[in-house]
Formats: sequence, C-alpha cells, structure tokens
Amino acid sequence: LGDANKGTWDAARHTALTIRAKAKEQRTKKVGGVPTFADAYLQYCQANNANWTDATRENYTKSFTRLALWWHKRCDRITADDAEVMYNSIIAQVLNEPRNRKVAARTGVASAAMAMRLAHAIFADLQDTNKLSVNPCGRLKSTRRLFRIRPHRKATAISRNHLPAVWSWMHRYAHPSARDFLIIGILLAFRKGVIEELSWDMIDATTRTIIVPETARGNKSRETFALPIPDWLWCTVLLPRFEEPNRGRWVIPSPRREGKPRRDIRGALASMAKFTGVRACPHDIRASAASLFRSTIKDPLMASRLLGHSNSAKADHVPAVSAGYLDNPEADMRDGMNRVCERLLEMCDPEALDAWRRRQQGKRDPAIAPAAVTSAQFDPDRLTPPSEWTLVQ
Repeated sequence: LGDANKGTWDAARHTALTIRAKAKEQRTKKVGGVPTFADAYLQYCQANNANWTDATRENYTKSFTRLALWWHKRCDRITADDAEVMYNSIIAQVLNEPRNRKVAARTGVASAAMAMRLAHAIFADLQDTNKLSVNPCGRLKSTRRLFRIRPHRKATAISRNHLPAVWSWMHRYAHPSARDFLIIGILLAFRKGVIEELSWDMIDATTRTIIVPETARGNKSRETFALPIPDWLWCTVLLPRFEEPNRGRWVIPSPRREGKPRRDIRGALASMAKFTGVRACPHDIRASAASLFRSTIKDPLMASRLLGHSNSAKADHVPAVSAGYLDNPEADMRDGMNRVCERLLEMCDPEALDAWRRRQQGKRDPAIAPAAVTSAQFDPDRLTPPSEWTLVQ
C-alpha cells in the first residue's frame, strides 16, 4: 500500500477494501460464471434431452444420483484427484449393497464407469464454452477406466462345428424347459426377452404363426410383426405343450415358480459349457440363429425380416428399403423358416431329419406310413441303457 508513515488508518483500510473489490471483480470475470455441477447437469440435459430414449434418461438419473457429493460444488473446483476418489467411492458403495459379491463387483465397476462418463461429458460441454480449462475426468479416460474391458473376448455366436455338440447336450441333459427355450431361440432367433414373455395369446395355432406386438419386451424393432413357425418346431416342441391338459398362459413356464414364465437360463448355459466346452450367453443363441439364417436364406432382406428387424433397417450392403415397397409373402417366409430348420437338423441330427421327412412323406402317401408298434413287439428288457442313448426323434 505504500509507506507505513503516510496516511491515516482509515485511509489505509479504504485503500485495502478498494484493492480487494477490484481483485474480486477480476476473478469473477476470469471464471466467467462457472456453474455448479448440478446446474451444469441441467444445462447438459436441456441441450441433449431431445435425442435420448427413456432408458438413457433413466440411466443418467441413476448416475447423477451417485454423484450427489458434487451437486453443490463449482465445476472448476473439482480436480482429477476428486474424480479418482468419486470413482472408487461409487465402486465401494455398490459393493456394500445387499447382493451377491461377484455380481456387485462387476456392477460396481460398470456403475462407476457409467457415472464418470456422464461427468466427463458434462465437463466437456463446459470446455467447449471456455468455462473450464481441464476436464477432471480426463485421467480416468486416459487410463481406460471409463470403459469396461473384458479380459477374454469370447465368440459372439456358436460356430457350426460346435452346434452338433450343443444340440446333443440339449436333448440328453438339459431340462425340458431349458431345451425348448434354446430350440425356440435357435430356430426363431428371438431375443431372450421375447422368449421369456412368449404366451399362447401370441400364437395362432390355426395358421401356425407367432405375432409379436410392438410393446413386447425384447422387441427392439418397435413394430408388430408375424413370424411363421417351422413345421418341425410346431409338431415337435409347441404342439405337445399346446395340448397339455393343464396348460397355462406361458409357452415355457417356470419349473419352480407356478404361474410364472421361465426367465433365466444361465444355469443351463453353465451346464452346457461344462459338458461341451462351448461358452455362450443368451444373446449368442440369437447370433447363432442369425448366422444360420444368412447362410441358408440368400435374400438378405428376407433374412432381416425373419430376424425381426425393422422394415427400414439395412441388411449388409443392401440400401434401406421403405416399408411401403417391401413385400415378403407369408408363403415365402414360411418356406424360408422350414429350410432353416431342415438345415439345422441336417447339421446336428441327420437321423431326426430322415425320420421327419419319412413322417411328412407318409402323410402325403398313406401306403408308406410307418406301422405302429404293438404291445407284442415291445420288450422292456431290451431297452438300451441311458449310457448308449442316441438322438432319434
């Protein structure tokens, strides 16, 4: 302020207050009105909300809730160390929730990564408007902790070489509900959610067609579509269940919870991996079916429709086709489904395919229909032991 012997104490105080006011004004101009984290989140939502789905909004709300310690903190006062602490605290918070420890460990990392990705996007918006110079979540992104990295990348579909082993396991060891669940998944290429919610109200037994409404769980096309049921699938899997005297609402009911559909096949897939060495998740079954459809049905648009894709979806290099110009006759779709079914049986169980063809030929020509087995021809002592069972439909 100058020499101490000049001026009075009041003049010195006045000069000090003036300097402090100027410094505060300069600091405010330099900051440029940096908002709190909560205000920045609201600005981010207002700018991008129109392009979000309901699921995205729900996930962002959960992530924002986990970042509650930052709500009233100004964004320029959040450091990279604070981001590290927040990332680890979210993981610890999920681990302390009452759930399986292995599931919590995976969910904790995923939840922390999702929350910090949201924070990184909010800070990036502030950087674009010159309200923030450094992104506090940049260190997490540079070390790839914002993205979940699987230690072992697995195949996304069951290969054709492994399908016979999987088919054999399904008919020898799998529970009937798990077996039929997987057969429907392979032959109809439905997503797991559609099979879980598959009810008899969705099946027209007269035309042998499944009608999947646009609101069905797992129907990502958001369009109501009808899919012909292959003849073998109807006669072998669905018809016996349809004719059960105590048939309930669900096509594949839960073996443990009465009146509920079967929802989880992870135990069955773990058993499959143990017996066959083939590891797969529920969506890999759909991917395997898609591969089978593409190799059997040469028309990519037809294959796309059988997979339940949107009418305007692209298939391979074929340009998108408007729904008004796309025509897939029901007879062609049914023929394609039957060819896919026979192709699968040809790869996995040729004897079952031969028996099915003889049965179909016998229906057309009663003279060569197989004779029924009488009680005199049936000898229970000559039954083959389970260790020597073969797959004969």
